[in-house]
Parts: sequence; C-alpha cells; structure tokens
Amino acid sequence: MKLNLLAFWAAWLLPCSNVAVAQVNPTTERQFVADRGNGTYLNPIIPGRFADPTICRVGSDYYMTHSMGGTPSLLIWHSRDLVNWKPIGYAATKNYGNSWAPDLTYHKGTFYLYTTFVSDWKDGKRTFENYVITAKKPEGPWSEPIALKLPGKIDPGHMATPDGKRYLYVNKGQVIELDESGTKTIGEIKTVYEGWKYPDEWLVECFCLESPKLLYRNGYYYLTSAEGGTTGPSTSHMAVVARSRSPLGPWENSPLNPLIKTRTRSERWWSQGHATLIDTPDGQWYTIFHGYENGYRNAGRQTLMLPVSWTADGWPTIAADNAGAGYYPSPVGGQNMGNGMTLSDDFAASTLGLQWRSWNPGEIGDWFRTGGNQLRMTAQGMSVATSSRLGCFPVNHAYEAEVEAVLDEGAEAGLLLYGTEGNSTGGIGLKNGQLVVHSNSNASSQFPFKGQHIWFRLRNLNNDVALYYSADGRAWTKLPMSLEVSGFRPISLTLYAAGQGEVRFRRFQYRGLE
Repeated sequence: MKLNLLAFWAAWLLPCSNVAVAQVNPTTERQFVADRGNGTYLNPIIPGRFADPTICRVGSDYYMTHSMGGTPSLLIWHSRDLVNWKPIGYAATKNYGNSWAPDLTYHKGTFYLYTTFVSDWKDGKRTFENYVITAKKPEGPWSEPIALKLPGKIDPGHMATPDGKRYLYVNKGQVIELDESGTKTIGEIKTVYEGWKYPDEWLVECFCLESPKLLYRNGYYYLTSAEGGTTGPSTSHMAVVARSRSPLGPWENSPLNPLIKTRTRSERWWSQGHATLIDTPDGQWYTIFHGYENGYRNAGRQTLMLPVSWTADGWPTIAADNAGAGYYPSPVGGQNMGNGMTLSDDFAASTLGLQWRSWNPGEIGDWFRTGGNQLRMTAQGMSVATSSRLGCFPVNHAYEAEVEAVLDEGAEAGLLLYGTEGNSTGGIGLKNGQLVVHSNSNASSQFPFKGQHIWFRLRNLNNDVALYYSADGRAWTKLPMSLEVSGFRPISLTLYAAGQGEVRFRRFQYRGLE
C-alpha cells in the first residue's frame, strides 16, 4: 500500500497537541516554511541547524547569522518581515575554527560581527579566541578577523551608548571597553553582572551565564543573557533579562524572569534560550532565540521567534514562553522576500553554493572544485572520519536526497547522514566494487556492485532511514538493512570521498516528503 506521508505526519503525535501539519514550500524541494500566508507564522522561522541566532535591524532590513562549524562560516541571512529569510553570503570564507555565539551589529555605517573562534581539540584542550569582522555591506566583502585579545572568553556582545562609548560583554557577566573603531579593547575586563538565580529544583546542565545581548531603550540598558547550559536536560536552557541606567551596572533583574524557558519535557521545543530582543520600524517587538525540537534533537538547535510586549514599568514579556504553542501574528507591514535556501545543486556554478560547508581542515579549494555540472572532490583518508566531506543541513522531518557519483579506481565515495561532531555516521557508499553500509560509525561491505558509476539515494522518514542505489539513475534497489538516526548529534547530508584519486558528484537533489 502506498505510504501517504502527509497523513503520516498529520497523525504523528507531538507532545504539543495543537502543532499544525507543516506547510510545504511551493518549490520542487517542498521545504518547510514558517509563513502561513495569512498573517501568521509557525516556528521555526529558520529550520535546520542554525543555533545562537544574532540579529540586527537597519531601517526596514533585518540581518541574522548563527554559530557555525565547518568552512565557510557565519552565513548572513536577510529579511524584511522577520519570518521569511534568504541567505546572502558568508562573512568568514576561510577556515578560522568553529564560530561560537556571534553578535551582529550595525554602527555608524559599518557592520560589525563579533565572535569566538574555537579551535579543534588538541592534546585534550580547545582554545577560545575572540575576533571582530567588519563590512560596509552585509553581503560583504568582510574583513579578515581582527583579534580582540580576550583569550578564554566566549559569546561577545556589543553595546554602543548614546554618548558614543562602546563596550563588549562576554560570558560570566564580564565587560571591557572598546575604542571608537570597535576593533580594540581598552583597559581591563571586569565582572559587573552576577546573573539571575533560578530555583534550585530546576533541572539544568550548569549555571553557565552566557550570550549577553544588549539594547538601549527609554533610558535603560537591557541585558538579555542565557543560563542553564545549552544542552543537558530538556528544560536546561533559558533567557533572562536585567536592566541598568548605566552600561556598567548595577543591573536589576526582571521580576518576570525567565523571558524564555522550556518548562516541561512534553513541550515541542527543548532547551529554549539564547535570546535577542528586536523591534520593527513601527514599534512591534519580538525575541529571536533557538531550541531543539522534541524528537528531532539531531537536527540541531533551530531558530525560533515569539512576539514580545512591554509592561507599564518597562519590562519585556511574552504571553507564553512555549514556541510550539501554535500560530503567532507576523510583523505588520513587512515585505516577503521569499523563504529559505535551496539545497539541491547541479554544480553548474564555478563556486560552491551557500548550502555547502566543508568539515575538513584547510580551505575549500584544497579539496573541492565545482563547475561544468559536477563537483570534483579529492579523495583522502581511509575512513569517513578522515575523508573529504561536504555537507548541508536538512530542513524537513521526512525527506529524500540523491546524488550521482563517478569514482576513480582506488576511491571510495557515498552519501551520508553525518554526525557533524564526529559522533555517528549512517549512509551508503561504494568501495572496491562493494556497496558499503555505514551504521553508527561502523562500515560493512556486503553487496557487490560492478563499475565506478553509481547513483545513491537516502530516504529519511522521521529518523527511520532507507538506503538505495542505482546503476542508471532510473531503476533503484533498496538495501535490506535500514537505520534509525535519532541519536545522532547533529546531522548533515554529507558527500564524502576517501581513498585515492578523485570523485565526481553530479545532480544532488533534495526533496521534502511531508
């Protein structure tokens, strides 16, 4: 009997009873889209692995970026209505390390992007260095990173005062002054905020006072911070608010804290936190934050939004800090510029599409060349962990991806769901005339295949994954074993090439199945 995927999704029991069936994109990819088309939206506003959102407004234009691993990083998104977002380019095109908790701001005609670049593990340690990148236009060109000489600190947040002074907040409630250019620190760093004390019985990962986001409104400086840890228990993360008449405190905590929090494990969104307050040109207010979807933690932290109102005595509040509670009113007067990022790729362009990121050390050009309707990938290493890898993030609960590959002798290649933190791998590959099934980072070669020209297909139905192959791209054969990938942390759709020589990939296609 033919599977009715839409009915399957409609019947699937999320803990939140009034979550609607995902509206599909009118494009052939059928991506999830937040905009309901009737003046309301449904979270997430950016699906997929886009954590630690930071947003700024310039006139009627909004710009956002996120934490990112891989190369390139710091993808800039553009919107005119806060609901529909389109990517416009990367701020960091070279390999500087993983970008953590950036802060994007616009000051006197220049965009500033403050971030922590984190090195890979070495000798059991990682290094944390803070930088600023600048540009006159959000699509770039962006400068090379400028070191701020704040080693070991994370989550920089910028503040400019009405009298022209500039400050940079970091984790643990610490702050340091910046010079007029915003690219150099002045004096010594000091602690000015101790955070908000939540009840002892709450289930959290750690106190972890992080992600300071600042704004000035009606004579007050407002500081929005994260507490509770970014993963851990489902209820761990939260966003809290404090205010002061001075950028250096003393800070008064909101009597309405926390602004954002997952209250129970049954909610649709877990570990909600890392919030930024943003206004529209006509004075509406929203908060942008992130969370893991219940049942789909392997998709990573996704970008969420809720409407905000202000109390008579000047505190931000929301009607309910549950981003999965249903539909919400979209900002009035915004312009829909289209939604999302195409994942399919015919590799006709001479540069990689914005959907792709490399998980290899070095630069993109070291391993990947595109154009002429093919992606040429240099094979390296003897396993997936040491191979050349290029990935993008799926945006549906159910989807299908396929790609054509031509392998040199001595090369191995395939299509994977890759745990981008190196924890798990699942998918299909071809090696030395044998189909290779990857499951939980183990590989088994059990199925013969003649030739070096093959098509791979991966079908994910709500974390249950079927694997297919074809010798001509028309007649498909399903492998007898399938996978369950809910435990992967988090996953990307990844093309890989191991061994020796080169692999040519063609016609990568992504289709949502909801």
